[in-house]
Amino acid sequence: MREVTRDREKLARLAPAVVEAYLRGTGWEMVDVEEGRASYWRRTDQRSGEEFEAFCVLDPTFRDFPQRMSELLQTVGSAEQRSPNDIYASISAAAHSEERLLELIARQILSLPLEDKLEAITNALVQEAMNQAEGNITEAARRLGRHRKVVERFLMKHPHSPRNRPPRD
Repeated sequence: MREVTRDREKLARLAPAVVEAYLRGTGWEMVDVEEGRASYWRRTDQRSGEEFEAFCVLDPTFRDFPQRMSELLQTVGSAEQRSPNDIYASISAAAHSEERLLELIARQILSLPLEDKLEAITNALVQEAMNQAEGNITEAARRLGRHRKVVERFLMKHPHSPRNRPPRD
């Protein structure tokens, strides 16, 4: 099997959002983000104490996107003591599962009346912004490009959602 870190076509097809979801789900911590450009991740090996840092390019149109994804797969592979091919396979499987879930959600939303569709989509966007902003209302509103009141209205309707918390350092 060809080493995935040398396959520019496969690397170019990696979806940054899915890569970030994989990192988040496997114990990596996002330490910084440059909106639309890159996110920076850290993970400490529990046994050795060794610290790993990964850089995830968020814009697949960047000329060096495949190279950066190759470096990310190598770093994550080292941290998880797995091959870059195994990491790529896990990310690809997650992408496939996410696509199926999105198709199911889209079918359900399409069956709703128009007003309910708009509310469902707005709620999903606000919830995602709240998750990304780690519960900080002001940051979620900034990410949405909306006024803080939109986010506050959503939180009033959905009390189980994360509340306003101070941003992480």
